[in-house]
Amino acid sequence: MKSKLVLCLIAVALASAPLHAQDKKTAAAVRFEVPPVIDGVLDDEAWQHCEPLGDFIQLYPDYGKASAVRTEVFIGYDDETIYVAFHCYDPDPSGISAAITQRDGTLEEDDTVAVVFDTFDDGSNGYYFVTNLLATQDEGRIADNGRSNTDSWDATWRNASGRTDDGWCVEYAIPLRVLRFKSGEDVTWGVNFLRVYPRRQEICSWNGPLEHHYRVSQYGDLTGLNVRTRSKRYDFIPYAIARFQENEKSD
Repeated sequence: MKSKLVLCLIAVALASAPLHAQDKKTAAAVRFEVPPVIDGVLDDEAWQHCEPLGDFIQLYPDYGKASAVRTEVFIGYDDETIYVAFHCYDPDPSGISAAITQRDGTLEEDDTVAVVFDTFDDGSNGYYFVTNLLATQDEGRIADNGRSNTDSWDATWRNASGRTDDGWCVEYAIPLRVLRFKSGEDVTWGVNFLRVYPRRQEICSWNGPLEHHYRVSQYGDLTGLNVRTRSKRYDFIPYAIARFQENEKSD
């Protein structure tokens, strides 16, 4: 999420609102025996074993207050992959914004969700994965407790989105091999889930309130992970672009 406008709005909100003490939320990692199908429809049995995570808190415009829209998140994993699902309820699904199709585009102009992992639980560094209703991908790394981040890091991961009668849903499948992380038994990672609701310029998060959406030290905990480091592999991400101009021969 790179928009200078959004960052300016956050700064204004923080200048006018006191910081609140917060209780860190905890999500228990659920190990999947059968992984979900990544199709944007939350009808897989795997999700039924997850406790829904909700009660999102606003960063903007009403800092520290409950989100104006309901969001539920589900998270699980297996030996190879972390799975995340969002159910984004919307009082007017016809108003959902979905226009950005360019990878690593400015997705916060659309209705958008993100998951952020602090994989070493150090309160400083992490990885974020962002998408919209069109399943456009953006990912990157966070450093220095959110003071520095870059979207030049690219990873291969799968996601799918779909409309529902009451909003929209997203499913993620993020391979463990694309992450560096603290491995072992009963491991804890930092985690947070974010939603952008552009009709009221709202940014909200599962664990909050936050000083900044990438303030890793204020994230919640993902507990009970039994994960081991995967062997390094190399992936190719195909991408093509073309340009056509009227009355000109195309290349």
